[in-house]
Amino acid sequence: MVFPERHPAVSIVISTYNRSNVLALAIESACAQTFDDWEMVVVGDACTDDTAEVVQSFADARIRFVNLAENWGEQSRPNNEGVALSHGRHVAFLNHDDLWFPDHLERALATLEGGNAGMVFAVVGLVGGDGAVELRPSWSGRYEPVRVIAPASGWVVRRETVELVGPWRSYRDSFLAPSQDWIRRAQGAGARIEQVPALTVLAVQSGFRPGSYARRDDREQRDLLHRMQKPGFREQILSEVALRSSAELLRPRSLGDNLGRALGDVARLGLGRKLAPLRAVTRYRRRGGLVDELRQVRGLPAK
Repeated sequence: MVFPERHPAVSIVISTYNRSNVLALAIESACAQTFDDWEMVVVGDACTDDTAEVVQSFADARIRFVNLAENWGEQSRPNNEGVALSHGRHVAFLNHDDLWFPDHLERALATLEGGNAGMVFAVVGLVGGDGAVELRPSWSGRYEPVRVIAPASGWVVRRETVELVGPWRSYRDSFLAPSQDWIRRAQGAGARIEQVPALTVLAVQSGFRPGSYARRDDREQRDLLHRMQKPGFREQILSEVALRSSAELLRPRSLGDNLGRALGDVARLGLGRKLAPLRAVTRYRRRGGLVDELRQVRGLPAK
């Protein structure tokens, strides 16, 4: 199929595999953006469900779907294909089970185009199995390995930075998840990576929800998207996070606890780029072990 070539401000790339129900909600959150100069490339990892029909149902000329002939088993190949097919000045990624607040692109582009950053990452709310939201933002406003969790759904990247860093590497070639391998490579290549000073993304992490792919459950995303489109929900999340964080700071601790935290902070400051790969090596002992474990949790067959 031949698509008309456009050159929008942003290309949104979504990698997906057989979760058409949650994919529809992710796309809906993108279509609700206050910034609308974008295209979307949805790349199926050899999907066998009704993903093509779901994407087509949006009837939006900005959105196109491509299905790979061979299943890759993770994000790297579909995301690389999406980037190769895109034409935007900047590239944004959206995991198929994550959701954007309506001002995500507007705020991210304001940060990216208002400075010298090669890419930006939004503050992402990590939704736990109990519904509680955790934030791991940067205190410095820059990307900090280990301290900061920066899922790809929060990124907006200049095209020049994409070309500088190169394609996503297969999970088989790294001890980390492909997205975290890529952002570390971007930092290593000298890209300036700045934080968008706002919570604009909610991530419902399938790797912490046993059988999430097998069950095809979309109740969490559906409820969250409904609440995200109402005023006050983001402020409610931030208030709850602030209360939990304040209570944790005031919790009595032993001298040993305080010493352990201090030593951990010193180690993270000095060894940030090396700690996460070292932990993965210690736990999995081989490249690809992390993603293989996540596939098992999600209810996917071994690859």
